[in-house]
Amino acid sequence: MRAILCHRCALSQLSSGSIRLPLVEMKRGLGMFVKPGARDQLLKGERQKFLTDEWPRIAEKIQRLGLTQRELDAAAARRSSSRKR
Repeated sequence: MRAILCHRCALSQLSSGSIRLPLVEMKRGLGMFVKPGARDQLLKGERQKFLTDEWPRIAEKIQRLGLTQRELDAAAARRSSSRKR
């Protein structure tokens, strides 16, 4: 998704219109604004990318290591409890 690459492009390129981002709009004299629903669109794209690009490798490694669902749940619970502090 092109919007994810926004941090790599120069603001001048955005404002000149040489790069088009469907999640950002230019308001003449006011600047750039994020369009409503942009966050949901970005998350949808990131979720899809994760499931198609990253998850298969992670699932393969889980299987190769022989991790059980119980072990994964315990690790997730530990991570969750440590983040709440």
